[in-house]
Amino acid sequence: MDACGESRHQLDDKYRLNMPRRFLSLFEHGGFLTRAYNNRSLVLYPIKVWFELQERLQGIKNKLIEQDPANFVKAELAADGITRFLNCGMDVALDGQGRLALPQSLRDRAKISHDVTLIGMTDRVEIWDTEIWEAYNEQIDPAAMGEELSKLSLHANG
Repeated sequence: MDACGESRHQLDDKYRLNMPRRFLSLFEHGGFLTRAYNNRSLVLYPIKVWFELQERLQGIKNKLIEQDPANFVKAELAADGITRFLNCGMDVALDGQGRLALPQSLRDRAKISHDVTLIGMTDRVEIWDTEIWEAYNEQIDPAAMGEELSKLSLHANG
């Protein structure tokens, strides 16, 4: 699974997105579409990745409770966040022409209008309203990002 890169598209009059060819194989068995944690975009997971993510999230909750019953509150708060993440999502499939229909409820959550930008994130695809993506992307400070990545790298290796 290696779906990286940015591409811009327009939804058709039925709010369908023509999935770029490089992403088609990721979603040949379906996917799960939900709002992203950033609350500014949607995220489309290949179904296999989605099932693995669900298992990891449940495992985190269970581990918190096992480590210390006092962590039950933390686990419940985490579960609440997970529930909010899951409750607006849905299983999706591309149609025979490789199009993905974006439901009104999810378009509204991400303020998606007509022009969208897809961001390939290796194992998932983020779907942004292009205007919102451009504003968000302008706020990214490459120097600060490099510094944070360096910290993560040092932490992971230390």
